[in-house]
Amino acid sequence: MRVKYISVMILLCVCMLFGENTECVHAEITFEDDLYLNGKLNDNISWEINGDTLTISGEGAIPDFTYEILTPWKDDRGGIRKIIVSEGITSIGKYCFDDCFMAESVQLPDSLVTIEEYAFCDCKNLAEITLPAHLTEIKMVAFDGCKRLRSVVIPESVRSLGIYAFAYCSYLTEVKMNARLSEIPEGCFKGCGRLSGFIIPKSVKRIGRKAFSDSFRVSLIFEEGTERIEGELAEEVFKTQCFIPRSVTYIDGEAYERAGGDAALFGYSGSYAETFAASKSKELGTPESLYTNSIKPYYHPNENYDFLKVGMKTEADQLAENVDPEDEIETDVEESEESKTEGASNEGWRTDKNEETDKTDDIEDDEASSSKNKKEQQCIEVAKKTYSLSYKALKKKAKRIELDVSSYEDQIRFQKISGNSKIKVSKAGVVTIPAKMKKGTYKIKIKICVDETKDYYGAQKNVVFTFKIK
Repeated sequence: MRVKYISVMILLCVCMLFGENTECVHAEITFEDDLYLNGKLNDNISWEINGDTLTISGEGAIPDFTYEILTPWKDDRGGIRKIIVSEGITSIGKYCFDDCFMAESVQLPDSLVTIEEYAFCDCKNLAEITLPAHLTEIKMVAFDGCKRLRSVVIPESVRSLGIYAFAYCSYLTEVKMNARLSEIPEGCFKGCGRLSGFIIPKSVKRIGRKAFSDSFRVSLIFEEGTERIEGELAEEVFKTQCFIPRSVTYIDGEAYERAGGDAALFGYSGSYAETFAASKSKELGTPESLYTNSIKPYYHPNENYDFLKVGMKTEADQLAENVDPEDEIETDVEESEESKTEGASNEGWRTDKNEETDKTDDIEDDEASSSKNKKEQQCIEVAKKTYSLSYKALKKKAKRIELDVSSYEDQIRFQKISGNSKIKVSKAGVVTIPAKMKKGTYKIKIKICVDETKDYYGAQKNVVFTFKIK
């Protein structure tokens, strides 16, 4: 690269010296040209695509990319289903795998220390990832928009999470935090609509603004050993329902009021939590009620944790164990009387049926249970309404955006109502912004429909989405 650069400079100098009569050969040398040369990212790191697998190998840090300096595999992203980062790589650069929207799995090396900003942003099909044991930093927006990511384990080695690191991971149901993090930063789990039980380690002293915003099902559970809930920590956690262990001896009442003063509180009888709830004229919920009302059982590495022991004794826990992992995206542990009956027969528990019902066969039991079910209204959740696009990137190719919308059963259809005629919307909710669109703000009105099912009534809503090209 350096030799090419010097040669071009010499040629330009000759042209200037000898004037217009000299024929000059103009060469455009960019960083991107060098990336394509022999599959190299730099002197130490190479890349290769074999079938549907992208492999990065070598030693050291993968360089950063930007909207101007694009990855050499940018045009192949639609065919990449597996990403392998080989042993020896210490850092994944900015925007490295951004918008690899078909990638389903990622293999990371033990040598990895840092995941830079936007590294895996909008890898919408990524369902699982194992973070290595020596990782120390996950920077901002690193996994933002990884819609189908279901679970995350933050290794003990990680010392810091960046803002919006796991935002809009709308299928995320389980996060295991490590016991050394002192902060959950701004927007870290924003828009994680399926996230239910979230255990806050006692090491956490601060939760940033909107850390759990739009995660409408989340219950925050303080780890036993936490003593004080105050300041910014209190202001954020009291925006949703939370469980307060026996070890807590102080709760910032003013912070509770600033958060709205209407958060549901759960804890033990005779604890400080009960005293605090009474001072706010609120009834303290029991651990059992918080547990059984959750979408999914809570997890904690400490088997002696009182809250976990209570939860492990519930019918909800046993029913959850009988759920096929492939059907676990949107599982409600108390979703129907039918599921209760099945769980009871498997585990030897009795249901609340009378003697006459007990004498009927399994089919009659199922029919009786189904008849008692009351349908609920479908819920349409729009996690993101505004999208920003790079004008320079659109000069080269069209941009496809999958709208981040979810419902209880995900049977969603989309229909464009109004907006710029060049912008197309598919029935599956994929918006196509054509190449060479002008800079500006485009508003598209879209009808979102969810069909009626045996458990839910259908629903629809009209939503205006904004696309900013700048």
